[in-house]
Amino acid sequence: MAAMVLPRILLVFALGTGAAVASEESRLRAAAEGGDVSAQNELGVLYREGIQVRRDLNEARRWWRKAAEQGYAPAQYNMGVLYARGDLGRKSLDEAMKWFQAAAAQGHRDAQYNLGMAYALGAGAPKSMPEACVWWRKAAEQGHGDAALNLGIAYTRGDGIDRDRDQALHW
Repeated sequence: MAAMVLPRILLVFALGTGAAVASEESRLRAAAEGGDVSAQNELGVLYREGIQVRRDLNEARRWWRKAAEQGYAPAQYNMGVLYARGDLGRKSLDEAMKWFQAAAAQGHRDAQYNLGMAYALGAGAPKSMPEACVWWRKAAEQGHGDAALNLGIAYTRGDGIDRDRDQALHW
């Protein structure tokens, strides 16, 4: 799975003072409680990473779910990662796929890559190299390096897609 992208707030943690960090966390919490989906997602990351709050994956899930249910693709992706990894004590590939599909449909490249992997491996989805190639292409067209590599290999082998040396070299 692709690594979770840490939000802009971490720059404050790296560069700011303790007071600046605390006020940023308070500002973020107020925005999240006010319904700001980006703030809800970022607050989930704080709980996932244990930054300025006690690490609490259930609390991370709560904030991500709020944003994800409002259609915020980065939170949908984070929900997918949470379930795919089994971070809450149980893996649920069905639940992970639900969230990855929602994020991928909105163009989230890491979710698109993960869908490609799910179809390639038959993990949480029926094994289908043609479908894997569709999702890898979408991610690769947005600059996802691993998706481009996998697509290039598929073109080289003719695995799920017509063998095409030029396309293999392109990707």
